[in-house]
Amino acid sequence: MFTLNKEKIQENKKIGSGRFSTVFPYQKEANDERWAVKVLEAKNNNQFKLQLENVVASSNQSHPNIVPVRGYYFEEQGAEGWKTYIKMPKMKNNLKELKDDYTSKKNVISKDQMIRYVYSIASALEYLEKKRVPHQNIKPSNILMDQNGKVYLADFGTTDFASEEEKAKLPKELGGIENYLAPELFTADKPLKRSALFKADVWSFGAVFAELAGSKPRPLTPSLSNDDKAKLIKEIIADMRKTYGQTVPDLISSALSIDPAQRKSFGEITAALEAKYSSELAKEKVQVEEVRKQTAAVDAYSLITTGTMLYKQAENIFGTTTKKGIIERFEEKKEVKAVKAAGALLASAAGSWWGSKKKEEPVEAKIADTSATTSTTSKFELNEVSMVKPNDPSKVDDKGVEELFNNAILPLKTKPLTQLAVNLRDCKQVTDQGVKQLGTLIGQNLGDLKFLSLNLTGCEGITDEGVKQLSAQVKQNLKNLQNLDLYFYGCGKVTEKGKEEVRKELTHIASLTI
Repeated sequence: MFTLNKEKIQENKKIGSGRFSTVFPYQKEANDERWAVKVLEAKNNNQFKLQLENVVASSNQSHPNIVPVRGYYFEEQGAEGWKTYIKMPKMKNNLKELKDDYTSKKNVISKDQMIRYVYSIASALEYLEKKRVPHQNIKPSNILMDQNGKVYLADFGTTDFASEEEKAKLPKELGGIENYLAPELFTADKPLKRSALFKADVWSFGAVFAELAGSKPRPLTPSLSNDDKAKLIKEIIADMRKTYGQTVPDLISSALSIDPAQRKSFGEITAALEAKYSSELAKEKVQVEEVRKQTAAVDAYSLITTGTMLYKQAENIFGTTTKKGIIERFEEKKEVKAVKAAGALLASAAGSWWGSKKKEEPVEAKIADTSATTSTTSKFELNEVSMVKPNDPSKVDDKGVEELFNNAILPLKTKPLTQLAVNLRDCKQVTDQGVKQLGTLIGQNLGDLKFLSLNLTGCEGITDEGVKQLSAQVKQNLKNLQNLDLYFYGCGKVTEKGKEEVRKELTHIASLTI
C-alpha cells in the first residue's frame, strides 16, 4: 500500500477512463509529474474481490514491459461499495489511441515499431506464463506506452485467487474485450483449465496485433463462425505481409489458430523474433534476458527448498538414508502418491541427487549441513542461487543471525556470490539489531550480489527502525544489486509507512519487491 493524499489527485485533468476505472495525474510534490493514480470503483463485494486480485497480481510482477504498481490503497464507500487507488508511472497513451491516431492520418505503424511492440508484449506474457499467471484481459487499451515509445502490459483480468468458475465468466463481464477473446472461451461447456487459459491469452495477443497492423477494421467478433474467422484471418495476414514481411505475420497467424494446440507459446514467439531480429531487438533483449535470469534464480531457490524438504520427508517415510533405497521404495509403495509425485518433480529438478537427467541442462545441487543452518546451492545454467535458513528458527536471536552469516553464508563465497536468499521466517527473537547486523555483514562482504531475497516473515521483534537501517546498508554497500525481495508478513511492528520509506530509499534498484 501507499499513503494516499487525495488533494494531490488532479481530478480536473483526467488522463483516461474505462468501464470500471478512471486515471488521473498524481502530483504529490511540486514539479513531480511522473505519477498517475488509477481509481477503480466496485459496486459490490464480488467486484471488489476481483479488483483486489487484479491489483495483487499486478503488484507482484517485475518485468520491463509490465506496468509497475508503486502502491495501492483501498477505501470503503459504505452502501456505494469500494474504491481502489493504484499508483503507477504516468503514461502517454495506449495502443488503441495510437492505432486511432494512425488511422485518422492514413498511416501505418512501421515495421521496426511493430517488431518491438510484438516482442515486448510477448516477452511480458512469457514471463507471466512462467509464473503461472494468465492475463485474460489483453486488448489494445491495456497496452500502454510511455513518452519514449516503450510499451507496457496493464490491467490483469484475473489471477491465481479466482475460482475456475469465476475465471470462465470474468472475461465476458469486463466489457470491451469480446473481439479479442479466443473462440474456445465462448464454446467451452465447462471452465477452462489454467493451461488452456494461456493458450487463450495467445489468441488475444494475436488479435490485438492483427488489428494494430491492419489497414482497415476487420474485428474478429464472437458472432463469426470459426470458418468465417479462419477466412478473415487469412485476409488479415496477407495484408500484414505487405508491410511487415514474413516473420511477424507468421507468428500472428499461429497465435490466431482456431485450434489452441496449434498456437505457438509466448516463449516460442519471443525466441523466433530474437533469432530473426537480433540487432533490431538488442536493447530490449538485454532487459528480457536479465529478467529471465532472475526468474530462473527464484525458480531454482523454490525447487531446491522444496527438494530439501521432500528428501528429508522421503527419508522419514521409507526409513532409509540411501538415495537408491528411496527410489526403490517409491516403486514398492504405490499408495504414497503425493510423495512419489513430489519426488518425481525433485528428481527432474535436481537430477544429480537421484542420478536422473534433466531434459535440457543437468542440474548440480548439494546440501551442506552445519549445526546451525542448512544451506543449499543450486546451479541452473549460468545462474547460481544460494539459499540459507536456520534448522530451528525458534532458537535464532540477534547473535544467532551473526553466527548464521559466519557459518553458512560466508563459506559460500568461494567465488563471487551474485545471488543469495536468506530465510529467517519465524525467527521471533530477532530484533532490529539483528537485521541491521545482517545487512552490515552482507553489505561489507558480498558486494557482488545482484539478486538478494530476505524473508523476515513472522519476525515479530522487527520495527520500522530495523527496516530503515537494513535499507541504508543495502543502499550504501550493494551497488551492483539489481533485484531485492523483502518479506515482512506477520511483522506487526513494521508499518506501511515504513515500507514506503524503504521504497523511496531504494529507487535505484531495478526490481524491488516489498
